[in-house]
Amino acid sequence: DDEVAAVVSALLVKSPAALALGKRAFGSIEDLDIDSALDLLQAGLTATALTEDAGEGIDAFLSKRPAEWKGR
Repeated sequence: DDEVAAVVSALLVKSPAALALGKRAFGSIEDLDIDSALDLLQAGLTATALTEDAGEGIDAFLSKRPAEWKGR
């Protein structure tokens, strides 16, 4: 139970948008060969980098403050 609580706590401070895109990507590559999976993941990484949350994460890091995620 303690380990599950630790994982949940760690996930709760992450961007909801990035987590959703990552979860979708994980399911999408399950049956793909490695080259096709990497192509799909590269596109997903680009999509994640273009989210509002990505910009907020960078701003928060540079400002040395906690991020305020919007889920977008």
